[in-house]
Amino acid sequence: MAEYNPIEMRGNEDSNRRSESGKRAAGGNRGPYQAKPLVSVIMASYNHGKTIEQAIRSIVAQEYERKEIIVIDGGSTDGTEDILRKYSASIDYWVSEPDEGVYYALNKGIDLARGEWLYFLGADDILADRAVFRDFFSVPRVSKILYGNVIWRSSGSIYGGKFTKRELCRRNICQQAIFYRRELFQDLGKFDTRYPLHADWVFNMNAFAKRDTNPVFLDRTVAVYSTEGMSGKRIDPVFRGERGKLVRDLFGFQYSVCVKICPPFEYWFRLDRQHILWVTAILRALITGNASVAGCRFCCRKTLFVKASGHAGGGQCIYCKNSPAEEPDNVRDTGRLP
Repeated sequence: MAEYNPIEMRGNEDSNRRSESGKRAAGGNRGPYQAKPLVSVIMASYNHGKTIEQAIRSIVAQEYERKEIIVIDGGSTDGTEDILRKYSASIDYWVSEPDEGVYYALNKGIDLARGEWLYFLGADDILADRAVFRDFFSVPRVSKILYGNVIWRSSGSIYGGKFTKRELCRRNICQQAIFYRRELFQDLGKFDTRYPLHADWVFNMNAFAKRDTNPVFLDRTVAVYSTEGMSGKRIDPVFRGERGKLVRDLFGFQYSVCVKICPPFEYWFRLDRQHILWVTAILRALITGNASVAGCRFCCRKTLFVKASGHAGGGQCIYCKNSPAEEPDNVRDTGRLP
């Protein structure tokens, strides 16, 4: 499956090639005022011809009328543009032209969005069911961030749960699980493109550091997330180098200490039943040899992967409990992770 190159310009075969269409480009208007908020769904794509149709259909199928779809394509050459033309009647705006990477594309989508709430869906991801938007926006929300869980497509396991500042220091909320109020980007700015893979993690840290963000967690699945995409395969070297300083500057010194020292102790000494069972599984894996050390591409640290006896995969990271799509050696980072 094709994936982003976050460093080089996407679609640089012809830097002057540009196509655009959609309801907005055809002269569609905003329509009358509605009480329910407008949700802008922003997708960035590049050579996702095999998966983008399914992603678009999962948005169109939502049982929530107040939505708009914006697709920023990086000049795909695999037939993606033909699919976008096919759904021009459902897509409010799409453009296909070379750009400098995924977060440049998402920032372009933010500028074009008209919604009160913004949501980012990967071109190889899908919304979990038809009622996602309805469940999140059927009642007024005072928060600036709403989030839930995602399902890893590779393993079927659920990733998410409620996040605190300390939890966000260790792992990120999956981008496909979050709805952002538009004004948050007006307050904090858009995604910092210096971070090729984890600009959304940096943005989430800044958002959680604001006192008036008031993040709200809804314990329901938002999307099915593909670990085959860009952020699922690599570790962001810029984020890795600046992570400690980001945590210290945004949350305080005590949180940076927790990132460096406390997590291993938390896993050994928390006394709730679920963690006791998990620690027991870790000890059993260490004894039987079903554990390995590698760099986790999701929580961006050198960590221990534990797998059940006889399991063929790479196991679960003891921090984020993600089951990677490949063996840990395939994503191992040569540098020291924080």
